Amino acid sequence: MPSVNRRVNLVGIARRRVLNTRGETLGRIDELMIDLAEGRVECATLRLQTEKMDGTLAVVIPWSQFHVSSDGENLVLDFSLAVLESVATRRAGHSPPPSS
Repeated sequence: MPSVNRRVNLVGIARRRVLNTRGETLGRIDELMIDLAEGRVECATLRLQTEKMDGTLAVVIPWSQFHVSSDGENLVLDFSLAVLESVATRRAGHSPPPSS
């Protein structure tokens, strides 16, 4: 993701939106998994912004898949929301929305 000389505040990453390459919002980073021996981020849990499951779906993505947007404000993935929804799991502690 960032170049070797660039530093990023981990708390700030969790607050950034994650977009796809078409500019559509995918969600926000929920958790970061850090390899303590290597001192680097291994992967991130992305909480999806989806109407289907009211924000309870999440997917773990290798950190190497993320890029910083050209304006530096967001993280970017080259996936559609539909693809991520197809492999996502429901986050613990959330119940499915009531059926109509």
